[in-house]
Amino acid sequence: MRPTKLTMSAFGPYAGQASIDFSLLGTSGIYLICGDTGAGKTTIFDAISFALYGEPSGSFRKARTLRSDFAAPDVKTYVELEFEHRGRRYRLLRNPAYERPKLRGEGTTTEGPDATLWELDSPERPPVTRTAAVNARVLELLGIDRDQFSQIVMIAQGDFRKLLSADTKERAAILRKLFGTEPYLAFERALARRQRELEKGSQSVSDQLRGIMSLASVEGESRAAELGRLQSLAAPDADALVALLDAQEKDDAAEAGSLDGEASRLREREDDLKARLDLAAQTDEAEGALANATAGVGAATARMATRKAELASAEDAAKGAPELAREAAALAAELPSYDELERANAEVATAEGKAREARAELGKTEDALGEKDASLARARDAASELAGAPAELERAKASRAEAVRAQEAAAKAVRDCEELRRRTATAEGLSAKTTAASSALEQAEERQVAAREEVADLESAEALHAGAPERLARATAASKDVERRLAELERSCGELEERTREADEARAAWESKRSLHLDARKAFDEAQARYAAAERAFLDGQAGIMASALAPGAACPVCGSTEHPHLAASSAEVPTEGQVKTAERAAEAARERFQDAAAQAADSHARLDASQAELSRLVAETGGEGALAKERSALAAKRDADRGEEAAAKAEVAALGDVRKRRDAARKRLEDAGRDVEEARSRRVAADRELAAAKSGLEEFSSALDEKDAEAARARKRACDVALEAALEAERDARARVDAGAAASAAAERLAGDVEDLRSRRDARREALDGLGRDVASATARARQIATGLSFGSRVEAKRQLDRVEATRRALEEGLASARDAYEEARRGEAAAKAGRKSAQERLDALLRRGRVDREATDAELAQVREELDRLAGRQAALTSRRSSNAGMRKRLQRLGKQALEVEKSYGEVKALAQTAAGQLSGKERLSFETYLQARWFDRVIHAANRRLSVMTNGRFELERHRGQQTGTGGSQSGLELDVRDTFTGKPRPASTLSGGESFKASLSLALGLSDVVQASAGGVQLDAMFVDEGFGTLDQESLELAVRTLSDLTGSNKLVGIISHVEELQESIGRKVVVEAGRDGSSVHVELE
Repeated sequence: MRPTKLTMSAFGPYAGQASIDFSLLGTSGIYLICGDTGAGKTTIFDAISFALYGEPSGSFRKARTLRSDFAAPDVKTYVELEFEHRGRRYRLLRNPAYERPKLRGEGTTTEGPDATLWELDSPERPPVTRTAAVNARVLELLGIDRDQFSQIVMIAQGDFRKLLSADTKERAAILRKLFGTEPYLAFERALARRQRELEKGSQSVSDQLRGIMSLASVEGESRAAELGRLQSLAAPDADALVALLDAQEKDDAAEAGSLDGEASRLREREDDLKARLDLAAQTDEAEGALANATAGVGAATARMATRKAELASAEDAAKGAPELAREAAALAAELPSYDELERANAEVATAEGKAREARAELGKTEDALGEKDASLARARDAASELAGAPAELERAKASRAEAVRAQEAAAKAVRDCEELRRRTATAEGLSAKTTAASSALEQAEERQVAAREEVADLESAEALHAGAPERLARATAASKDVERRLAELERSCGELEERTREADEARAAWESKRSLHLDARKAFDEAQARYAAAERAFLDGQAGIMASALAPGAACPVCGSTEHPHLAASSAEVPTEGQVKTAERAAEAARERFQDAAAQAADSHARLDASQAELSRLVAETGGEGALAKERSALAAKRDADRGEEAAAKAEVAALGDVRKRRDAARKRLEDAGRDVEEARSRRVAADRELAAAKSGLEEFSSALDEKDAEAARARKRACDVALEAALEAERDARARVDAGAAASAAAERLAGDVEDLRSRRDARREALDGLGRDVASATARARQIATGLSFGSRVEAKRQLDRVEATRRALEEGLASARDAYEEARRGEAAAKAGRKSAQERLDALLRRGRVDREATDAELAQVREELDRLAGRQAALTSRRSSNAGMRKRLQRLGKQALEVEKSYGEVKALAQTAAGQLSGKERLSFETYLQARWFDRVIHAANRRLSVMTNGRFELERHRGQQTGTGGSQSGLELDVRDTFTGKPRPASTLSGGESFKASLSLALGLSDVVQASAGGVQLDAMFVDEGFGTLDQESLELAVRTLSDLTGSNKLVGIISHVEELQESIGRKVVVEAGRDGSSVHVELE
């Protein structure tokens, strides 16, 4: 890659557009970039790096700071780079994010970052757009990323000596990016992570085994002693514990068989006693049932006698029902006549209403006729009075025309006087304007002189603070480094606090799980006891259930006998088979919860041990809270000091910015003052011309006027206005009288027609009223005829009487039916009560034939048997619980034992691999897998670097990798330390002991060697340019000549090397130059050739 042209716009110190044509410098050799400090030499390197990768060349500058402070708001910020690569030409345009004015409205907006890449030799191909796509295409073209570019192509200011002065850790990070050794570091970390996982797995298995041992249950002193011995072993012995549990199970099984036999005998006796108690209970129940049945017979007989008397009374009352039916039929027959009477009354009311309405309409018509007659007389009188109004209107019109002519003449005289006054005032105002323009010109000239002096003072102040940005950059870098180290320290403190918290939480969790395990064991014992009791009660109750179904003479399904002298008793508390199954499932669920709780307790204990181990490891690595606090205090003190330096630098930069702003403002004021002077001079000349023209026009207008007294003209106009208003008022009155006469004549004609119409309507309504009177008399006579002979005055009264008669008749009939039903029900109840008394007597007789039972003695014996059964059930439950728990433990022990063997085998293999890859084998050099590979690459770099260093130091110095071995399992990594061998002494020494000039030559040699190796290892990367920023000022004359000769030899026939330097010898000896010049409005750049 060789740049051919670079264009920068509003970039760094370049306010506008600045271009560099690199093609003028040729295709090989050395050229110099020179200029004043802060003018923008390094900005050229920044622009090339930004165009290619979107980042400036140095590690302290960021893309967001590249916008020029000198640029006008509307100037765009961008970099355009044209370059050649492998014989093809490319053009790359890129802009950073920056603030620009809005296209519409006020304020600013953020212009987003963007990039475009064209292939100039293939114009038919579309350009590559968008930042990510352009970055990927540049990486594809050049074959190196930005970090590699900054190490082997563009060695930026401040980054030059990184590789030389770095320690193994820092140098490893540089080589990792350059040679892509991250996969090997990832492999080391993966092995270490797997080792830790297996360690935790092994510890977890051991912790689970210890947890299970703590839960094992055995009997006997010898077995308890053996269990204690196994629990105290450092490495749990799962096989020995399994053997111990097997022996305990053998004894528990024998004891369980013996307990089952004893329990069976006691349950048989319990069944016999419960049957005797059941017989006693049945006898008591039968006696009570007989007494209740006897009382029921008496009550039923009494109810039957009462219902019989009620029936007789109802039959007597029902004899009056036929008479009531006949009365109801007569009333129902009269109902239609009442409907006809109501219709006749309605016709009378309708006829009377129509007559009333007719009388009202007749009255309204007669009133309207009287009003119309009076209005007609008034209208005829008014028309007679206004007959002379047209002649009056013509006379008023003539008077109004004469008044208008007089008023217009007076108004023109007033306007002429006003124009004369306005022109006089304008001339006076223009005279004052001329005087003010002369004064403003003098003030503007004074401001221009003051602004010139202020600009000169501020430019002098700016020169005093010119180096402030560089000092701020150094102070900011130092402050950021301390902040980074403090952040790493805070992360370590946070991790230590987190591990401490995790250990506390793990302990609390283990204590909680242990409590839950004890509760689960207790719940399991109780559930197992409830299941055993339910099962026993169920089996005991089955005999009673079968006995209750036996009948005399029927064969027993168990023994086959047809005689049943001693039936088993049936208890109300016997559980069902479903309840027994439920109790069994509850016991099984409790057992599972108990086993789960045991496993969780063991797992929680394992996590507690793992947390404590991780906390111990972290304390060993960091030194604990005390060491971290001490380091934090030291870094905090350094941070405060760096912040103080940074604050001072910021204050100076702020002062520089303030001076520049004030300088820019002063320059603007100077420009504004110059414009103000010119404008003031132009305004004075214009005012003079306007004043002369105004005076001339005033004289011509005044000589042409007849009336020049404005007050007299206005008085004349007022008199004419009054006369005109009086004429107009007279015309309006005359016109109103003409209109009123015409309206009065029309109204008289219209009213005469209305009077005739009203008289016709009055006569017609009188005739209609006479006919309606005859209709009312006819309807009244018909209604009186219909009402004669009816029992009631209206249909409502007749219907009400009919409803009362019907209700009485229905009540008599329903009472008779209800009395008959009640009597039959009482008779059936008496028969049923007598049958129940007979059945109760028969059942009591059958029970008494089986004999009487001594309840107190039987209860006492049954309680004794049950107490013994409960004792046996408790022992059985304890045995069952222990056997079930030990059986689950035995399975887990076998599984964990196998798992422990597998983990131990894997751990041994992975640990050996991890220690080998990390360089942690005891007695071996501490050289990790990645460091070993990096060392091989570093040897090649050193070999290539020594070819240049030997020339630049006349064969005195030679770089070599430090060969001292650091062994053991502690300490830091080694393998990338750098020494320099001095042929004057024949001994190697650390590279850090080189002087400033020697360090520069060693750093340059390393950079050139690194460039050779990276290009060779990157698959033929072709880089036809190189850039070196500063460092030559530390060399003496001879060393400077050797360094330049080395760079010249490097260029050969196809590499162009650009260097930045202030050294005068280089400026004199190198003919091709890119010269950067600083100015008050920004920097400029041009190419100089010899």
